[in-house]
Amino acid sequence: MRARLVLGWTALREQLWCDELGLNDITLELLKLDLLGDMESALLADQTELRLVAGDAETLRFDWVELATERPLEGVEVPRSAYDELMVQADDWADLRARFDEALLVDWRRLTFEATPA
Repeated sequence: MRARLVLGWTALREQLWCDELGLNDITLELLKLDLLGDMESALLADQTELRLVAGDAETLRFDWVELATERPLEGVEVPRSAYDELMVQADDWADLRARFDEALLVDWRRLTFEATPA
């Protein structure tokens, strides 16, 4: 078991899906970053989150969720193999993965708000 800090019910549900599907939550966040680079119409905003909401051995389902209401806005299905490839390509993602080491809060947005030395 590992300690994690989650902010909100959607984040908690996502962690439960990670456990259910045997997913590493850090790799899941890296997958989200990878997906954002490929999405033509990402609903990226201060009031939205991309969250894992379902999955199985073949597919992972993500929804863009409105933070205030937890209302799903738009969904995307991704082959589970996209996640599996990131696990195999661990060296390619080592720098980003290291930024989550020992973190209680594992969220790709955390990378955008990290303090930089003065």
